[in-house]
Amino acid sequence: MMRLQAVLVLPFIFFGTLQATLPAHERSLQANNYYEQGEFQKAYDLYKGITYKSPELLINMGNTAYELNRFPEAIVRWRQAQKYVKPSDYHMLEKRIVGLQLEHDGMYHSTR
Repeated sequence: MMRLQAVLVLPFIFFGTLQATLPAHERSLQANNYYEQGEFQKAYDLYKGITYKSPELLINMGNTAYELNRFPEAIVRWRQAQKYVKPSDYHMLEKRIVGLQLEHDGMYHSTR
């Protein structure tokens, strides 16, 4: 019985190691695929492991946090992205943030 458990754990350890060694671009693409498949936790974990946080990555992290009902974190990530995006994207993110705050009776506040 103990040997079976070790064999079952090994693929998960290997998968985690493989994911950690992928270049950031490939990890981002894999995370996007997970997001599209509705596997939001897997997507979030991959996004979070990427050290360089581009505006697109921050937006994706916010979207994924939103899907995981982590609303305060979604707002933080979208606010971070707003610092680097063009005005039309800034306003799109602002609408998401305000909409989320209104949807939850102003429960989630953030600073600009």
